[in-house]
Amino acid sequence: RDIDTAFVGAVFYNDGAEEPLLPEDRRVKAAMPELFQLVYLGDVGLDIKTFDTLDGAKEKMNSLEDVYGELGGIIFHDGRQVAERLELKYMQKSDFQDYLHRATQPPAPKPEPSEDALRTAVKD
Repeated sequence: RDIDTAFVGAVFYNDGAEEPLLPEDRRVKAAMPELFQLVYLGDVGLDIKTFDTLDGAKEKMNSLEDVYGELGGIIFHDGRQVAERLELKYMQKSDFQDYLHRATQPPAPKPEPSEDALRTAVKD
């Protein structure tokens, strides 16, 4: 019998697409230029919180605690830095803006795998 998806069942195919840095609802909100984005160092690395006001973003930024000898964040508004609080050892200031840029990019459309690609995935 030929190997096909009806015979094998569900096949998990690695399409090579990266997982998004933020869930879609947070990505869309972080991309809104009228809001304030705090890019900060958290327990699991860089993250983004979005605020309606600069004061709200500053309050959160000033409450950030040391994570592995580093702390802080940068507040962006309309793509420009408006405030920062950084104590860095290993990270670079540019990492924060790069993260904001990458995290707010719309996801690339995922191509549907061909039948041949699925067969190869099953055989491997």
